Amino acid sequence: MKNICDASSFLFADKYIESIAEFGELVFWEEEKTKLTYRMFHRNVCAVASYIAQLNSPLVALYIQKPLYMTVGIIACLYSGITFIPCGEDNYLHISSATEYKDVPVIMDDEIEDAIKKGAVFTVNKTINENRTAIVAFSSGTMSEPKGVCLSYHNIMSDVLSGLRAFDCKQGTRYLHILPLYHMFGISVELLPILFSGGTICCSKSPYFFIEDVIKYGVDISFVPVGMAEVLLKVMRAKNDYSFKLGNLKTLLCGGAKLPKEISEGLMEYNILALGSYGMTECAPGIAINSVRDHKFGSAGKVIDCCEVTIGDNSEILVKGDNLFEGYFGDDNPQVDSEGWFHTKDYGYIDAEGFLWIEGRIDDIIVLSDGHKYSAEKYESMINEIDGVRESLLINYKTDGLTCYVYSDKGEKSTIEKQIYAMSRAITKIVFTDQPLPKNGLGKLKRYL
Repeated sequence: MKNICDASSFLFADKYIESIAEFGELVFWEEEKTKLTYRMFHRNVCAVASYIAQLNSPLVALYIQKPLYMTVGIIACLYSGITFIPCGEDNYLHISSATEYKDVPVIMDDEIEDAIKKGAVFTVNKTINENRTAIVAFSSGTMSEPKGVCLSYHNIMSDVLSGLRAFDCKQGTRYLHILPLYHMFGISVELLPILFSGGTICCSKSPYFFIEDVIKYGVDISFVPVGMAEVLLKVMRAKNDYSFKLGNLKTLLCGGAKLPKEISEGLMEYNILALGSYGMTECAPGIAINSVRDHKFGSAGKVIDCCEVTIGDNSEILVKGDNLFEGYFGDDNPQVDSEGWFHTKDYGYIDAEGFLWIEGRIDDIIVLSDGHKYSAEKYESMINEIDGVRESLLINYKTDGLTCYVYSDKGEKSTIEKQIYAMSRAITKIVFTDQPLPKNGLGKLKRYL
């Protein structure tokens, strides 16, 4: 793992300043009672960059609730060359208790607000080199405790610019922001491509106001977790009106999980193009993407041009390329095999036209003591179809059977139990809850209960 204090690229700063110069008077950020042009946003960035630089720390954590302030903080760190950890609640609790992060300053909303009010001029550090660690981003934390993934400026910019070539973001496009900015999907797939292409970020009050805000802001595109696309289709079908239009919304780019073909086909009935993608934090995060001009429903899209993908043993997806991370924070062990491939632990295939298809997660294959293998994802999908089941999770506690957690807010539990037990004798215990199952910020189930 490279040292986070090693020297870095002027590439980010160059591209950022180009955007400010080219799009200066265009609106970059819009929300209730706030509208900032690119130039106004840059003044805020300089003020915050000046404040963070005065902390004299090579690594800071951003635990910021207000999306605009988090956005300013992220760009200020990238612009000033200060390595940062973007934090949600889970990550903040982790760094608060982990000894390796005990001396890391944590920046919160009040500090960002005060720095912006004071204002300051900031001169960018031109000695930054592209191999310096820019972000320590926590992995998704679905299979185990999150790890700090060290991503360099080169990793991030390779991924962002490659994604821009594939997805073709256009100047003047309006995007609805609902993604958490403590995940790389929100930073590298949404924030930076919009910033570099002259788009406008329209900040939603909350995912619960998605439809209202899409219409109010005249949004063209939104980057969303797969779960949001599923909910949107249910809402549209409940209206039972194919003439209903969601304002100017034309496209959803979905991440965080596999986007089922049925969801894309269903939303297409309402003239909304829902596209799947594939990535992981260790790849900054983009690996494959469907574009408006070149897509297949159900697939993860085509591999972006900054990386390579091959299919290894047991159909495992292997990745190498310019976007591949440097290592885990505090862990000097190599994270690639002898040929430089990173093992994703996802399995799938690439079809004859170059589209990548994700079939599941190797870690989701549960092997019992008798040698039988069970796909947790397959059974969960079937269980979720049972009337009264909102969501489910299968866990193997190293016993001779599977425990099924069921979130149910209606229906007879005895009836649900009968249907679940009938699916497989391997399911030996069912635990009901009236609360949603634990998830990460992108809506993926946490499997280490």
